Amino acid sequence: MLNYIMSLIFSLNGILAHDFHISVCEIEYDEKSQSLEMTHRIFLDDLETTLVGWSGDQSVDVYNPRDEKELNKLIGKYLLEKFTVKVNGKDNSMVFIGAESEDDIMYCYIELPKIEKLQSIHILNTILMDKFEDQINMVHIYRGEETTSTKFSKNNTTFMMNF
Repeated sequence: MLNYIMSLIFSLNGILAHDFHISVCEIEYDEKSQSLEMTHRIFLDDLETTLVGWSGDQSVDVYNPRDEKELNKLIGKYLLEKFTVKVNGKDNSMVFIGAESEDDIMYCYIELPKIEKLQSIHILNTILMDKFEDQINMVHIYRGEETTSTKFSKNNTTFMMNF
């Protein structure tokens, strides 16, 4: 049900000016490639406002970037600072794959390779919280038939789960 509501919110895109600040991340463990694959969905206007403040660069434009490669670097740097994942108690090197926009949403892709077996996951998620006091970040973790969802907020920025 929660997935349906989140999908509905993100499918409304530009129909409503949103008074809420929310992002959604889906994390899936791919046993075949032995990697965690993460997709973040973030409203473009929230991302742009945050990146301008975080970077100090008033020319950041996520709608019509002057240089998409530079924008991708900035987004990647921001996300890898504000979203960290430890697997099996170890710090791992996450790789920012890239970002693409569709309607009013930025889809951001991150991978955490070389995870032979997923035994535990620890997430720190403070995306957009430096700009919006009411920011909510939903994370859905998929592992086989199992799905776990959690909500991050200013007062709850970490989550740990054992499998």
